[in-house]
Amino acid sequence: MGMRRLKDLVLPVLLFAGGCAAMAVRGNGAHRVISLGLLALLLTATGILYRLLPFRLPAAVRAGGYLLIFLSLVAGEWLELYMLCDGWDVFLHFGSGALFAAFAFCLLRHRCTGEDLLISCLFCTGFSVLICVLWEFFEWGADLFLHTDMQKDVLVGALYSVRLPHAFREIADVTVNGERLEGYLDVGLFDTMKDLLVGTLGAVYGWALCRRKSRPG
Repeated sequence: MGMRRLKDLVLPVLLFAGGCAAMAVRGNGAHRVISLGLLALLLTATGILYRLLPFRLPAAVRAGGYLLIFLSLVAGEWLELYMLCDGWDVFLHFGSGALFAAFAFCLLRHRCTGEDLLISCLFCTGFSVLICVLWEFFEWGADLFLHTDMQKDVLVGALYSVRLPHAFREIADVTVNGERLEGYLDVGLFDTMKDLLVGTLGAVYGWALCRRKSRPG
């Protein structure tokens, strides 16, 4: 095994070890085994994908793929940073948008000898936004069929609908089956649109950063 291949294994092995440490604290029984198996599968699949590509990704992009898995699954889900830190979801969607745009930039540079500024921006941003949209489809499907809450619910203070005779503003509370909620419960629309917007901004940032780094001098 070459030195380069050994170096490529260092980060995923360290992240898996970090996942083991997190599950030793948070997990138990069969849940721990299944969760660690999923982490190992995702890290391995990412490494295989890197090996199958006809070009070699920059080290920062490769590391970003591994870190995205760790930060979303281990830090976000197992250590519950999605609930403990309000900006965690925004951070990950922005980072993933930038990461996928960087991947698209590398792919475009591999396939095309010349570079048109507009085409490059549209391709990289569009590719990244497509991944964001597919991810939101996955979240919606999981919520619908598996009864999860991946599209996080939020309480909002106003309600506008053509099905209602008038708008409801400054909603103080809503009662659902006798239980009082401090506002109207939106079941995912705000979260989905926020994720798509942040992912798009991340994609534009990722493309701009890659283009700046690739310019001579």
